[in-house]
Amino acid sequence: TQAQADSILQYVATEKSKAVATLLAGTPVNQNQFDALTDFAYNLGSGDLATSTLLKKVKVNPNDPSIGLEFMRWNKAGVNVMPGLTKRCTARVKLYFTKDITI
Repeated sequence: TQAQADSILQYVATEKSKAVATLLAGTPVNQNQFDALTDFAYNLGSGDLATSTLLKKVKVNPNDPSIGLEFMRWNKAGVNVMPGLTKRCTARVKLYFTKDITI
């Protein structure tokens, strides 16, 4: 049912946001940065985020412009660039670099 789907989505999103908070280990990020990282973890898994250069760069300097390039590295299925994944990565970069309050 729709109610079950909404409940599952809420549960998974909450679990992914907890994982991102743990992975950030106190690194100060704004809400949009946190949300972009949570979206990444939701779609690719918190394990991939944990071992990524993306997370390493965020932890060193959350405002490093090269973080956008790290998001864009995840636009492939195998070796093939996928337009839908490229669009999703571009949206994450836009969200990540939109100014918001620090959490």
